[in-house]
Amino acid sequence: MRGVAEDILREIGNSKSWTKSYAVVQNLVKNPKTPPVISQRLMFRLRAQDLMMLTRDRSVSDAVRYSASRTMRQRSSGK
Repeated sequence: MRGVAEDILREIGNSKSWTKSYAVVQNLVKNPKTPPVISQRLMFRLRAQDLMMLTRDRSVSDAVRYSASRTMRQRSSGK
């Protein structure tokens, strides 16, 4: 939901009980209103194909797209 306030998204992103679900993590990272700090912290949990889609998604911030591509490169190099 793109209409949710940023502070609510921040609370969900910081809640351990909410971030247990892969779907919640994926939707938080994809949401353009989610603060980039929260998105970048949750990005390591995403699958490779979801990261690849994030690198091409123009609705998310540049910082999130860059972080997704950097995470992809790190995984492919084996580090």
